Amino acid sequence: MWSAGYQPAKETERDAWYRYKNERTASLKIDKTKNRWYNFATGTGGKPIDLAMHVWECDLSEAIVKLKALNHGTIRTEAQTQLQVRPRKLESETEKILIKPLANPALISYLDERGISFSTAKASLQEIYIKKEGRNTQFFVGLKNDAGGYNMRNKMFKRVHGHNAISTIEGNGEKQVIFFEGFMDFLSYREMNPNHKKTAIVLNSTANVDSGIKRIESLQPKSVELFLDNDASGRQATDKIKSRFPFAVDRAGEYQAHKDLNDFLVALKKNKRQNSNSIKL
Repeated sequence: MWSAGYQPAKETERDAWYRYKNERTASLKIDKTKNRWYNFATGTGGKPIDLAMHVWECDLSEAIVKLKALNHGTIRTEAQTQLQVRPRKLESETEKILIKPLANPALISYLDERGISFSTAKASLQEIYIKKEGRNTQFFVGLKNDAGGYNMRNKMFKRVHGHNAISTIEGNGEKQVIFFEGFMDFLSYREMNPNHKKTAIVLNSTANVDSGIKRIESLQPKSVELFLDNDASGRQATDKIKSRFPFAVDRAGEYQAHKDLNDFLVALKKNKRQNSNSIKL
């Protein structure tokens, strides 16, 4: 990863987490014990050669050329490129999960940093504790998805428990759909529109865009508003949805100076605080 300009946001004996493309929360995990990786933001993963193509955004032949250059003209076998870790006893990978109503002060503080109030968050999110044998308990805020799993995040990481899938938050039956890339964007919309009654679809990953399209088809809505990210994957997903539903309205231009809707909300609230502090009594 270092050769592509990435430094780990957190690293342990077992794994390393990276912020992919300058994202705020590390989503790309490299499992050193299995020599595999997974990007929870894009829903992709695989072997080291797949990672090379992913971070360099190139095809197989170009990745091999780049790897040869790094290894002085040779490509080592997968066994030779295993990341070195200290010998350890094999441990059970069974996870224990505890799901509770949102109440953890650290998670509430994290949401507040992202511009999301407790009153907005508690209607949709749970706090989730994950425990693996031999590891510290991790805790996250999570949104349940349509496959019964949870898409989760905290200040450092985002991950999935169970299957990665879209999330549908039912509205009032008016056949109006609002469409988001991540649940922080959905919560940002709710923060700015607390009385909305529209049905929301959250992709949870742009890898789920086809599932999102099928969900729209099943709802047969009268209107669709798209609030996806202002990056390459967000624009590609938007174009794909609009090609299927030409009547869909792309709302990303309303926050075009920002990465996503949540980034826009954080800036909006920051400006309001600064303006309030500048008032002299």
